[in-house]
Amino acid sequence: MSNPNPNLIPTTNARALNTVEMIQMAVASQDPIRRAQILADAQSQLATALRSAVGECVSNKRSWSEIGQAIGLSKESAWRQWESQGPIVSLRATQAKATAATTGKPVEAIYAFQTEAGNWIGPYNALPDGEFKTAFMPFNPPNPEINRFATQTLRARYGPQDGDDVSFHAAMVIEPDGTQQRVRVTDEILNTLFGDGQTALRRALTTLVHAAIYGTDIDPAFRELVEHAATLQSTSTPTANELGDGTTTAEFVKAIQDVLDFGANARPSDPRVDQALQRLGAIVADYKAWASATS
Repeated sequence: MSNPNPNLIPTTNARALNTVEMIQMAVASQDPIRRAQILADAQSQLATALRSAVGECVSNKRSWSEIGQAIGLSKESAWRQWESQGPIVSLRATQAKATAATTGKPVEAIYAFQTEAGNWIGPYNALPDGEFKTAFMPFNPPNPEINRFATQTLRARYGPQDGDDVSFHAAMVIEPDGTQQRVRVTDEILNTLFGDGQTALRRALTTLVHAAIYGTDIDPAFRELVEHAATLQSTSTPTANELGDGTTTAEFVKAIQDVLDFGANARPSDPRVDQALQRLGAIVADYKAWASATS
């Protein structure tokens, strides 16, 4: 039997260790609200670590039946979560009654935020006027020394979102009239606040990869650039510069920019590829705004 992809192991280890540190912080805290907040954040980190571990299983050519059995999901559910490019959650929430998350109806969630420097992160113009609200969101994460948004009062924009794209994490926001309430957060915004900001970027690139593979009349040079970016995506980690354990984030983003530059000069004739390319361009702009705001 082959060994797991060694490029994935440091990523899994880093995410798992980050979860352990957060749990230790919760244990050390004497404030029950603070403990609950830290553990909720740790739950999200653990789901991301599980995704990385499942990636090792996929690289190891394990069947989805075997993977699903190991993590307590059906093979279909495990595969669907893997294909979504988001965190993998093996526990199902128990609720007193049907909610938007279980009925397929939209869920009110934060889908964009503005930093104190005035930069918007996320698709802030995704909803028309009247369908979203904007509130203040004091951001005090459990690891402020390594979080670039820590101690800022962000402006959160929230409104109806697809329940499948919304995490279980709920952030405290302050309405203009001073009212406080908790609002759930999309997976992409959660990743941007606590992770490396690349969830949306990776999803958009994956969509383009699929379109380029199955598209018609695709320039071989363009397809090669897309495949190269996809390869770097699978090996990039935020710690690569320090540990030499994979591709750096800068290399990964540059490879995506090469794809966009080529597409701008030789626009694909396949409409699915062209649409995926435009979507990737918009996400890259968001990511660069995030990187600029957090540098």
